[in-house]
Amino acid sequence: MAFPKSDPAAALPRPLVVIAWLNALGVTVLVATELVMLSISLDWAIAGLFHFQIGLTYGLIATSFAASAAASWYLFRRALQTERQAIAASQSALDAADA
Repeated sequence: MAFPKSDPAAALPRPLVVIAWLNALGVTVLVATELVMLSISLDWAIAGLFHFQIGLTYGLIATSFAASAAASWYLFRRALQTERQAIAASQSALDAADA
């Protein structure tokens, strides 16, 4: 049986959680768009340079898009974690100032 981690950001108020999700989602959309465009241009350049046949080109496209999706998912998780930690740190600083 796994015990839950003691996460100070676990008890954040709902509006702050929504803000953290929206910030993380916005960063992910921005970077994921850049990664997808990079994948498209990279696929086009490599397939054109080496004159790949269509099957090999589709394999290259699938590989680069899978890498872009994995990087985007990793970025989203890290951005959400960072947002939650930043909100929790600012709340604890505010609580310490009030006391």
